[in-house]
Amino acid sequence: MNLTQVREYTRMQPDTKLRSGDQFLSGGTWLFSAPHPEALRLVDLTDDAAEPSWEEGSGLALPAALRLGNLSRWAAASDLEAAGLFVAGINGLSSSWKIIERSTVGGNIGLSLAKGAMTPLCLALDGIYELEGPDEAKRVVSAENFQTGSMCNVLMPQEYVRRVLIPASAMHQAWALERITMTAGSHVATNVIGTWDPSTGQFSLTISAVLTFPVRIDFSTPPADIKSIHDAIDARLQGNDYMDDQHGSAPYRHAMARYLAERVLAKLSPRWN
Repeated sequence: MNLTQVREYTRMQPDTKLRSGDQFLSGGTWLFSAPHPEALRLVDLTDDAAEPSWEEGSGLALPAALRLGNLSRWAAASDLEAAGLFVAGINGLSSSWKIIERSTVGGNIGLSLAKGAMTPLCLALDGIYELEGPDEAKRVVSAENFQTGSMCNVLMPQEYVRRVLIPASAMHQAWALERITMTAGSHVATNVIGTWDPSTGQFSLTISAVLTFPVRIDFSTPPADIKSIHDAIDARLQGNDYMDDQHGSAPYRHAMARYLAERVLAKLSPRWN
């Protein structure tokens, strides 16, 4: 840990003015595990009262300070069809119970790990991120356009994820999630989420842990055969930066993306057949 230059700590308040050298703190599970020599002040975004907010007219709002454990429990008790996707995604993390109970939605998204949990979930569900920066400047970015690589995204200096918005229609979609790991406790090597919107017929695949950022492939109607899915995956992944590490080689991950997409299609196809 290298936070030797930090001289100040403050909790985020409505009148807090962000400045150069600010380092945001929430769950803190990563901040204290890597050097941050540029950090001069810690700005604590912690809000233990943060909870999901659902309205049929406006959709689902997830505060950035919402703990992953709290989101999973809320989703498990919800009768919204796509809520179970949050449970499956969060419970599939290789992290300890302690980390899941402290990590936050905004922290997981902002960190933008190639194998992160929240980024593919939000991408699969048409998520929109509200960002806030200095002088309360706000902007919105789609989950599709937010992450650009492993630990790379479009956040500007002193800007943070304020909340995530999921449209109501996305929460009524059917879904299936398939993942593969080298061992029961290791990081995911390939993760594929399938969604199907019964109101429009659109079928989508969201693939993560294969490239350094998650990608989504949309089909206006469910694909007629496996070859259609394989061709779409090959075309979308071609020319991008594959993950290649101790958890799986690039060719292995590509092959698993095709295989897991087949499993997702098999799970969802009874819904439209």
